[in-house]
Amino acid sequence: MLLSGAAIDRQPSFDLPGFVNAFTDLASRYDLNCQNALRSYLQKKDLPFEEEGSVISGKLETGEEVRLQFNASGGIVLLNNGSFSV
Repeated sequence: MLLSGAAIDRQPSFDLPGFVNAFTDLASRYDLNCQNALRSYLQKKDLPFEEEGSVISGKLETGEEVRLQFNASGGIVLLNNGSFSV
């Protein structure tokens, strides 16, 4: 369930398509609070982000912007303004 770790950190950073694939795969496989997971990932990578209620907007290491909206359970509702369902 890690998006980072010793072996993973040696790999190139996620670009937007890679991030979307990895994060949506994670969300579809595990019952977790994706809002907390995204916040933790961005904080650990020291990436700029803003959180306003149920929306987190930030930038990946590539400079690409990512925006996710979550439901009350932390599940993904919108990903970069496109609807999302698992």
